[in-house]
Amino acid sequence: MTASDDDWSGAAYAQDSRGGDTLAAHLQAAGILPPGHVIVNVQIYLRATVAPDGVEGPYLTVMMFDASGSRDPAAAYRQAIADGQRIFPIKHVQVNDAMIEVFSDLMLDLTPRGFDVPPQAPQTMVYKA
Repeated sequence: MTASDDDWSGAAYAQDSRGGDTLAAHLQAAGILPPGHVIVNVQIYLRATVAPDGVEGPYLTVMMFDASGSRDPAAAYRQAIADGQRIFPIKHVQVNDAMIEVFSDLMLDLTPRGFDVPPQAPQTMVYKA
């Protein structure tokens, strides 16, 4: 957990669905992600007291990088950062069910302010009612 004034902080984890459907494919089909561009960051807002014009929660803030012609988009992105590029295109996108269904798993891990959670060995428990 980091020192912040947020009531909760944490991380998110996701797995792409196994059907080959991707968030990038949905954004490309909608004309949001230009050809040759890749997604380098996604923020998922389930609720927001102040949202960008034209969207309301839930929405995505998508940061992209033009990797056109690159065989290794991640390496090209790291090189752009090393070369001093700091501003990348950002789009705000209203979420629909299809965008969420591209993930087979999507988990938010939140901890309230003041409660640091010590690292623990992974445990699997199944509770049935």
